[in-house]
Amino acid sequence: MSETIKNPVMDAILSRRSTRDFKRDVQLTETELNTILEAGIWAPTARNTQHIHFIVIQKPEVIAKIAEGFSKNDFNDGKIRDFVYGAPTFIMLTGKKDWKYTHIDAGIVVENMSLAAQSLGLGSLIIGCVKDYFNTEDGRKYAVELGMPEDHVFSIGIALGHIATPTPPKPRVGDRITYIR
Repeated sequence: MSETIKNPVMDAILSRRSTRDFKRDVQLTETELNTILEAGIWAPTARNTQHIHFIVIQKPEVIAKIAEGFSKNDFNDGKIRDFVYGAPTFIMLTGKKDWKYTHIDAGIVVENMSLAAQSLGLGSLIIGCVKDYFNTEDGRKYAVELGMPEDHVFSIGIALGHIATPTPPKPRVGDRITYIR
């Protein structure tokens, strides 16, 4: 790629990695959490609907119950998968089930949140794999118990915490830009 402009936003974008090893015993501070949520709230949504709902989970037993449901639904081998890799915070993003842009809107929100986390020196992992669990009858019922509005669906989630082991960068695939000038 040719020359680019460097600034704090570009630094966060270029240094952000998917964290898969969090410090299990170090929770986010309230200020860190509020900063990340603020970044999500200010993300744009189609037609400015601002419909994305945030469910912040910091209770290990709730994260464990989601892991159990996810593991039964997607693996069925009796082994529970730690889908958050030890992260002490998991945020579920839900959106209106009949809105055609729900998943796009949630994707924009979660990217804002992951970049905010990076700017604070925190790790993040964007998680879509539990969606199948939340689409089951049991998973949907549990999501509603956790605070998901009845007219919403789970869209995407994000695990957040302090990084235990940094993830090295992976090479970028080239030849993906077509210019029409």
